[in-house]
Amino acid sequence: MQQPQPTPSNVGGGAGGSKSLKEVVEKIEPGCYSEDELRKIAGEYYETIVNLFGIVRDNRICLGVEG
Repeated sequence: MQQPQPTPSNVGGGAGGSKSLKEVVEKIEPGCYSEDELRKIAGEYYETIVNLFGIVRDNRICLGVEG
C-alpha cells in the first residue's frame, strides 16, 4: 500500500518564495472577512483556509469565531 506524500510546508521554496500555510494562518486575526479581504491575506492558500477554518455568515467568511 502506498503512503501519502507529506505536503510541502513551503510551496515554491527558496528565498523570496511563497509563504507557508502556517505563516499565513498565524497572520490572520479571528474575525469575519469579505471574500476580497481574505483573498488578499491568504493568497494562494485562500481555498484551503476557507475549507478548513471558514464559517460563512451574512455573506462574510468568519475565521476563529464560534458558531
